Parts: sequence; structure tokens; C-alpha cells
Amino acid sequence: MGALVAMHVAKQNPTTFGQMVLMSPWLRLNKKQLAGDWVGDGKWLKGTKLYVEMGSNTLDNYPGDSAAAASDAQELVAALEKAGLTADADFQFRTIEGGTHNESGWQHTVPQPLLFLYGKPAVATTQ
Repeated sequence: MGALVAMHVAKQNPTTFGQMVLMSPWLRLNKKQLAGDWVGDGKWLKGTKLYVEMGSNTLDNYPGDSAAAASDAQELVAALEKAGLTADADFQFRTIEGGTHNESGWQHTVPQPLLFLYGKPAVATTQ
């Protein structure tokens, strides 16, 4: 539930955190989708960059199933857009085909959020 905790901390401290990475965010409590509640009117997200990815294979680590995870992720994207955030500028969302809801699944996608949040790595120069 690290992504859920990250969202909670960022929402409580919007002037402290300007970037978030949400890897397979836990966006459901039992059968209730949480994304709309978490985003709310989105004022707390102004000036924040978010990278969000959801794997298509949740391995029973997500409440519901893989279809619920995909639906919840789309609800989050819709809530971010409704709050005025722009895809690929303020946030980036990716579905990872075959991606799993665990650390071994996330390790393969780590470069993508870093590139989105920080840009291309500097080219080393020799002098």
C-alpha cells in the first residue's frame, strides 16, 4: 500500500512534496473505488508531477482482480484530468502488460518514472 500512503502524505503536505511515483497503487477498499475520494477537487495536486503505472497481472495481490485494478487506475486518470491535470505534462499513466503487483515486477520499470520526473540523464563531458 506504499502508493496509497504516498498519496496520503502528499495530500496532507502539498507544499512539501512536488512529485509522486505510484507503482500499482492500491485504489480500492473492499468493493469501493478510492481514486475519486483521494483526488477530490485536486487543488492539493497543483504543481505536482505524478507517475502512475498499473500492471495487468495483479497475482491476487490486489482487492478484487486484475480487471478491478485496471478499472481503478482508469478512475484515477479520470479524477486527475477532472482536477485539471494534463496527461504527459502533469502526470503520466502507463499500463504494464503482464506487470505484477510486487517488487520484482516494478524493478523492470524504474527508469520510466525517473525519466518522466527528472528528464534525460545529463551527458558526461570530459575536459
